[in-house]
Amino acid sequence: IKECDWSSDVCSYDLYGTVPGIPKPFLQLPGGQKLGALFSLVADDFVIVDKIVDFDRTWEYQTYDKATEKIVTKTAHGYREYTVKCFLKDKITGERVMAMLGSCNSMERGRELSPANSILKMAEKRAYLSAILYATFTSGRFTVDIEDYKGEPSEIGRASCRESV
Repeated sequence: IKECDWSSDVCSYDLYGTVPGIPKPFLQLPGGQKLGALFSLVADDFVIVDKIVDFDRTWEYQTYDKATEKIVTKTAHGYREYTVKCFLKDKITGERVMAMLGSCNSMERGRELSPANSILKMAEKRAYLSAILYATFTSGRFTVDIEDYKGEPSEIGRASCRESV
């Protein structure tokens, strides 16, 4: 992996992105899949280890109203949260080599109105990318914790910005 030129075509399409002020680029799902292929790793299974659904819960969130060009406060109804474990296996030996957790909930910025399936899929994606980073020893090069930082994606691996991890 050291010899890999990350600016070449190996990472030329939505594989990673950068955010100003964050020293490491964040890994996108296609980048994780590419690393998995390079290291002969594949997701073996996803298991929901925790699930919270509360249809009566309400909370307020802020969003930008394009019509008034102001930040407005809205109320969201219903809460969903998933924690998922992703198991990676070696495609050659068939052995499980890594398992990591990922979670997502509907109170996260931008997910207030997301359907339950979108919340679940994001938890699965976070678990998968975390497992890939640790199994390939690339956690020193990339992060998946983009939500922990402030800022907006400035460059997404030579392509347009899609949903980050």
